[in-house]
Amino acid sequence: MRGRSGGNCGKKPELDYSFRLEEFAEDMEYIVAPHIIRSYLEGDQDALEKHCGDAAFAAVNAGIKERIKLKMSLDTTILAGPREIELKGAKLMEQGAPCFIWTFNMQQVNCLRDAEGEIVEGAVDDIRTVCYAMAVTRNPKLEELDLEYPWQVSELAILWNQPCF
Repeated sequence: MRGRSGGNCGKKPELDYSFRLEEFAEDMEYIVAPHIIRSYLEGDQDALEKHCGDAAFAAVNAGIKERIKLKMSLDTTILAGPREIELKGAKLMEQGAPCFIWTFNMQQVNCLRDAEGEIVEGAVDDIRTVCYAMAVTRNPKLEELDLEYPWQVSELAILWNQPCF
C-alpha cells in the first residue's frame, strides 16, 4: 500500500504560535477596519496601496480615481464603529497565510460634494449604518514595507447601508 502525498513535498506549513484570535479581533476593531475605511473616505491611496492586496486596492482605488476625476469628495466623518464586528469564516489558502472574513458596521455621514462644495448626493445629516465585509490575511511584505499593522486586506465590500434614523 502506498502513502498519499499532501502535495507539499514533505514540507510542513509554517505555524505562527504567537497568533491569538482575540488579539486579531482587537486589531480589526480598533486599528485595521477604522484605518482602511477612513483611508478610503479620505482618498489616501498610499495607505491603501500599502495595506491592501492588488485586487482590493484596484477596487477601492477605482472609486477614489473617479472622485478625483470628477473633483468630488466624500464626507470623511465616521460617527461610530466599527460595531458588531464578527468573524464570519476563515479559509486556508493554497499559498501563504489563511484568509479571515470579517463583517462590521460603521456609522458615517453620506454626503458627496463637488469641487465648489455643493452637495451632489446625500446630505450633511444623512447618517447611515454601513455594513462592510473585509477579507484579511497576514501581509506577505512585512519586512519590505513600513506598515502600521501586519494585516493585508485582500477584499473589501459594502454589503448594505441604511439610514440610522
